[in-house]
Amino acid sequence: NPVVRSLQRELSLRFRLMVAYKKLNIRSAEENLLHQVEKLVHSHRSSDDTLSHILLLCRKFLEVRGIVLVVPDKHIHISEGDAVQPTEARKLLSGMIATHRSDSGYHAIDAADTVTNSKNKDLLAVPVRRNNSEPVGMLALSGWNNTEFSMRRRRRIGRYVAAHIEDVLDRDYDSLTGLMSWSLFERNLMATCEGSDDENFVLCFDIDRLHVINENLGPEKGDEMLAVFAGLLSEHFGKQIVTRIDSDGFAALMANTDRSEEHTSELQS
Repeated sequence: NPVVRSLQRELSLRFRLMVAYKKLNIRSAEENLLHQVEKLVHSHRSSDDTLSHILLLCRKFLEVRGIVLVVPDKHIHISEGDAVQPTEARKLLSGMIATHRSDSGYHAIDAADTVTNSKNKDLLAVPVRRNNSEPVGMLALSGWNNTEFSMRRRRRIGRYVAAHIEDVLDRDYDSLTGLMSWSLFERNLMATCEGSDDENFVLCFDIDRLHVINENLGPEKGDEMLAVFAGLLSEHFGKQIVTRIDSDGFAALMANTDRSEEHTSELQS
């Protein structure tokens, strides 16, 4: 009996040590991830490079099978590993937006809790927002079955990473129109033109006498006009890069575009 009791105590101690070791590893992985993401966000890398590295860090420290970031109006679709399929990602994002519009009590802090998770809790999708309002994108992490992270911890990490992604978008995209910032546009312009033999050019646009709208109808109406005009430019030029130069000036980078008479007349129309 003394030997059995001694073995029981030894096994119990070993078990507690194993549990404590697992918890320590999970906590260490979370803290390392959050530290690396924050450090990366404050670096001077481009938004695409920053977002791609954030996804790589999530895969490394969380050991998920796949991860995808989708922000349709900014043409962002980045995935790592065995991520969520594009059709499923669009469906999840549509569900987030519909939930936001139909639920008057929908708050940013409840974002991860209101998102649909798969039945086996293998998928976590977190909304990416603009100005803490309606979701404009989604961060989805799949393949949690082989990890030791609790659902509560997953949601906390998902919220944190999504918040830093929003910081990157706010830094590199205009808050009013959602268009790419001028500094990022310049970097894309230089990268497009360096060593390229293709025909590239920039179209510039200006809203004349916008001050008349601001003075007579108020600055809110002026901002509304700018936002609508920016949306029209984004819709018309599709995948081409559009930016807001200043208060009422815009530009579009026409990369690999033929400046034929037929195409020019189409743009003018």
